[in-house]
Amino acid sequence: MPQDIMNLKFVLIVLLIVSTFSRDIYVDNTSGSDQNPGDSKIYPFESIQKAISSIASSEIIEPVTIYIKSGYYPFVNNSIDITKWSIKNSTIPRPITITKYPNENPPVITGGVKIPISSFRSLNSETDKAQYEKIQSSKRNSIKVCDLDKLYDRIDLGIFEADSNAEIYVDDKRFRVARYPNYEYTDTSHQTERIFILPPTDTSVQLTPNVTGYYIPRTEVLCGNETTFKSEQSVNGKYYYLYKNDSSYWTLSTRFDCGVPTQSDGAYFTIKRTAMAGEVKAVEESGAKGNPVLQQPNYIYRGNMWTAYAPDKLGRTFYYSNDKLGEYTKYDSVWMRGYWLIFSQDQAVKGTIDKNKRTVTVDRALGGGDFEGMISGMPFYIFNLIEELDEEGEYYIDYEEKKLYIYLPAIVDKVWISQTTSLLVNVHTFNNLTIQNIIFEYTRKTMMSFYLSNNILVKNCTFRHSGLMGIYFSGNQSTITHNIFYDMGSEAVYMRCGNFTTLYRGECYLTHNYANTTSQVSFTFVPAFSIAFVGNYMKHNYVENNPHLGYAHNGAYLEISYNEAKNICTRASDCGALYSGTHWEYSGNVIKRNFFHDSTGFGQPGGGSFVIGIYLDDNLSKQRVYQNVVSNFVGRCIEHGSGRSNLIYNNIFYKCNDGYTGDSRGPRRYHTTPNVFYNLLDTMVNDGVDRYTSPWKDQFPEWALLPKTSEELMKEENLHWLYMENSEIYCNVFYNHKKDYVFTEQCDKYMKRWEMNTNSSQDPMFYDVDNNDFKMRKEGEIYKYNCWEEIPYENIGINKRDNAYSVLTEFLTVICLVVFLF
Repeated sequence: MPQDIMNLKFVLIVLLIVSTFSRDIYVDNTSGSDQNPGDSKIYPFESIQKAISSIASSEIIEPVTIYIKSGYYPFVNNSIDITKWSIKNSTIPRPITITKYPNENPPVITGGVKIPISSFRSLNSETDKAQYEKIQSSKRNSIKVCDLDKLYDRIDLGIFEADSNAEIYVDDKRFRVARYPNYEYTDTSHQTERIFILPPTDTSVQLTPNVTGYYIPRTEVLCGNETTFKSEQSVNGKYYYLYKNDSSYWTLSTRFDCGVPTQSDGAYFTIKRTAMAGEVKAVEESGAKGNPVLQQPNYIYRGNMWTAYAPDKLGRTFYYSNDKLGEYTKYDSVWMRGYWLIFSQDQAVKGTIDKNKRTVTVDRALGGGDFEGMISGMPFYIFNLIEELDEEGEYYIDYEEKKLYIYLPAIVDKVWISQTTSLLVNVHTFNNLTIQNIIFEYTRKTMMSFYLSNNILVKNCTFRHSGLMGIYFSGNQSTITHNIFYDMGSEAVYMRCGNFTTLYRGECYLTHNYANTTSQVSFTFVPAFSIAFVGNYMKHNYVENNPHLGYAHNGAYLEISYNEAKNICTRASDCGALYSGTHWEYSGNVIKRNFFHDSTGFGQPGGGSFVIGIYLDDNLSKQRVYQNVVSNFVGRCIEHGSGRSNLIYNNIFYKCNDGYTGDSRGPRRYHTTPNVFYNLLDTMVNDGVDRYTSPWKDQFPEWALLPKTSEELMKEENLHWLYMENSEIYCNVFYNHKKDYVFTEQCDKYMKRWEMNTNSSQDPMFYDVDNNDFKMRKEGEIYKYNCWEEIPYENIGINKRDNAYSVLTEFLTVICLVVFLF
């Protein structure tokens, strides 16, 4: 018998002997009492806190299991605290287990308060006069009111902020604060009240005449089956008209009859294309100069309206088109949330509206780093307005009078309000703990935190309805597995283990977890699952219906394998099912045997938005990507952003806009300013990496050869470090894309190897691709290269097995031997 199995057998025998001397504690908040000994179901404790404190006074010399009976256990601004100061650590593996009663339903640890259905009443013009007139008259009969200050349980509201507010949940569904436009509402039947024609992007040429500004739609006049527009203000004494004629020419001229301009019509601009958005070329013979810019039609899309014109990117004022905003000049400011600069970064702000100028001025700087400021034509909405309480699923809280106004469905079973701003579970510098078979719900912030804790197991738990994260974890040798996460405010799990400086492996596992509709409050660059630091695993997880990233990996020697993601980046663009980037020290990672599929993204009008399957962003290097399947993305199957020494092989990329997209962005994106985003050398130092000494110079010798400073790096003779040198892309199946490969900035000339990749003219002979069966017949074109290794499809996904389970098989075998010995 191998030595490691013999050692494992010895450990198991010790554990089995020790387990016969374990201590059991019982908690039942319906029939228990904290005056009981808590050592049996007959005499259980009433509170979990008492169970914890009962073992806090002395060192743990035996395993302890705390059994919690099914039921609701409220933790409002109170936590289950397990720290090295409250409980002495033990050398016995996992000496504390917190779990449910055997053969019963899981207990529910809640940070919310249940609002009795009987506490809701009809809207009353006298009792609710502070808000009554503001509510749309046609909706008043549908609105119910709850006097929160009259409930038996005390309700704390605090003040309304961008996130971490008290939120309302009805029958397991998160309701939304009243807003305009309504969530997911789209109206393509008409443009907004007006459009804004923008100045030329080339500022070296003065626009003549200055035809920028607002244009009002003339819905009664169609040209080329399109709405026509008239300038709101005259230009040199004449009004200008925008129209598209039957020959698909978009024209900006003084003609109002859709005709072709003549010399007598004066200066005009025109261009032939189908879409509205883009430059309109000056016809210089007419006296016109410069090329004004048309935007996308500003119809309401997925609950958003659009900024009309942002004159200063780093300013705080923009012009709006939708007249609805003018109704709210009565308020000093209005909450609004938008993608102010890019479609993958949203931010909530307060804006002051000037109806006369038709402008909004926000109260804070927008974005940060490389993505700071605002531009024209970006989506946003306004919220927390009782005037917009007009559809089922919305609510408004009057914080002064402590009243909840809500649009409920006809039949309601339960209503909850999230309350706690504290962690439900707080584990700090404590080792050897198991939490399993428990439900956690209704928090305004993060639910569970582990800080510098080792040998932790979180298993078979459900996390739902949080304001922020499900689990934040830092430590080593720990596992988060077989849990369910849904309707989370931000990440489901953020797991950081290991050490960058020493390359110490954390050996943490994030496996077999399911996440649905996470990142409901904060979703800018917020994945469902992420692992970080060194030597960890993210395997066999499943993410679906996520507003932003599916998975993220931020570290070295990480393995991302056997995962699945579907319908991700639902409210973003330039966003990936799997993402990492902008760090050279994120090296030595393996991305293998994942299945990412069927994602359309935000769907920006005009086709500008896109989603990415595997996103190797901003010079991410030294990644090994193989035996993955990426299919049906409205965007790119894989993005390779200038990273070096990447190996991409034996993958299937099917039915994306672009199969492979590569570029040479490094030199144009790099920053030499110290300690800023995309200063890759400083980032390595800030993460504790010394590339000139062991272990880094031994395990990643290439980084020791980099120039010493960013100034040296940007010299012409050193720019090659910022290209995709030594990258090899080979033996991949590309099929049924609009474009199989996109090489921008001549990136392909820097590659070490591009060969044996098929294209859409070469049939891979899939068995049943329409039903996600990507196995190929031997007649498929890729087999002609004699390079293909079969992908183990049967092992990909949640609750599936891979070769790593051979250890588990041996483990179970030893258990049988131990039992037999006894």
